[in-house]
Amino acid sequence: MLSQLAQEIFMTIVDKLRSLKLPADTLVSLRYEASCDVIHVRDEYVEETVSETGIADTVATLVVDSGLTVQTDHGDGFLDTLRADGLLEDYERGDFAFTDYVAGALTESFYDTGLIEYETKQYDYKRGLCTVSSNVRVPLSELLENPVSATYIGGWTTSVKTDNGVLTFD
Repeated sequence: MLSQLAQEIFMTIVDKLRSLKLPADTLVSLRYEASCDVIHVRDEYVEETVSETGIADTVATLVVDSGLTVQTDHGDGFLDTLRADGLLEDYERGDFAFTDYVAGALTESFYDTGLIEYETKQYDYKRGLCTVSSNVRVPLSELLENPVSATYIGGWTTSVKTDNGVLTFD
């Protein structure tokens, strides 16, 4: 499924995290970021960036399929946040498309939930670069106990707080 090189990279991150000998309850911060060139004078350019970059699909895959307990950057359960906002109420159990449903909920409500953030760098009066990002946290113990889960963090920037500061892996 994953190339040998990809598996080695992911294992390297897990191995590096393991070598730090951090407490089991340490939270690992993950950040996913993607960008698109946009015409920012049009109202829908942020929605187009979310759609074109596939960020909602990437986040939903991590949250639903990885087997990791994913928290928001504020420490709340990611799915609990979506449930509290009423965004998962219409899902029909047994559809076997929960990942797609979560991605759709994120796409539709990213302005309201704050789970996907955006920033626009304006090149001139109409063109620019829109960057969308999502920040989550996962327990270190889960990454170490189930290295297969670590394959889902490919493309995410991984950071962890240590006694000597924040260590970041790209």
